[in-house]
Amino acid sequence: MLELPARICRQLGSLPRRLGRRPRAQSLIISLKQLGDTVLLEPGISALAKEQGGPVYLHVKPGLDPLLELMPNTEAIADPTGRSFERVFCF
Repeated sequence: MLELPARICRQLGSLPRRLGRRPRAQSLIISLKQLGDTVLLEPGISALAKEQGGPVYLHVKPGLDPLLELMPNTEAIADPTGRSFERVFCF
């Protein structure tokens, strides 16, 4: 499982803005917390999906994927390496 320090996540999330590129309007949330913490992300995920006009990608602990099926505007992603995202949030 991919584990990134918060410092690297902040750098990844701001990279396209620093380079002056147009945002891709895709967000990745990496949450390696427990069930309750993941559930509490849902209102923020909904707001983010509405803002960007598309689904938010989530990388969570194994076993929490069925929970994501119940959350609208989300797509589970098993391995985010090799993909490009406008914003990356790590919890």
